[in-house]
Amino acid sequence: TFVYRRYIPLIKMEISIIRENLKDMLDARGDDVTYIEEHGDAVDPPRYYNELIVLDTDKTVVFFALSKEVLKDWKTQYESHEKMIADYKKKHFILILTDPPSSALMNQLQTRDKLLQTQNGSLQIFYTKELMYNPMKHVLVPKHEKLNEDEVKSVLSTYVIKHKSQMPIISRNDVIARWLGLRHGDIVKITRYNETSGTYYYYRCCL
Repeated sequence: TFVYRRYIPLIKMEISIIRENLKDMLDARGDDVTYIEEHGDAVDPPRYYNELIVLDTDKTVVFFALSKEVLKDWKTQYESHEKMIADYKKKHFILILTDPPSSALMNQLQTRDKLLQTQNGSLQIFYTKELMYNPMKHVLVPKHEKLNEDEVKSVLSTYVIKHKSQMPIISRNDVIARWLGLRHGDIVKITRYNETSGTYYYYRCCL
């Protein structure tokens, strides 16, 4: 009983942090997070590891599959990227796991992500430990913003850049790139400040 009483508060704290950081992440991507704000308590301790939990925004569907059994059920239920798109009428998906899946399953998930990318979608994997903090709030991380198409055109014109390949790059595996859901070819605006030069902007292309 003693262990149980300590365990539940710790899990509740963990869930609360993950839910808040997930909301912040999706908000930074420009998603409407109203549903998560209103229904985020669906991710509660009794269900946490035992069943598939789904939260979504206007653009993104988030699956919590926090045990091997639940992940197996998810894979069976959504056997293809077409099934996921058909069921949710969306093309961006996040799969939250506790531990890395097997190599075979990881390859399948990466293949599914590539197929979704051909339709301007994505499947990202985050582990719970990655959502225990928000890298955008770190004191040493400057502000990062993904640019829309009109903003990209303006930057390329302003700096006389003929092709995105001429720009400094940010890896798609970079922590901030993953947080913002950057895909190949996306441009991120970085706002920096120092006392000598004031505020200035830096741009990188995701590869």
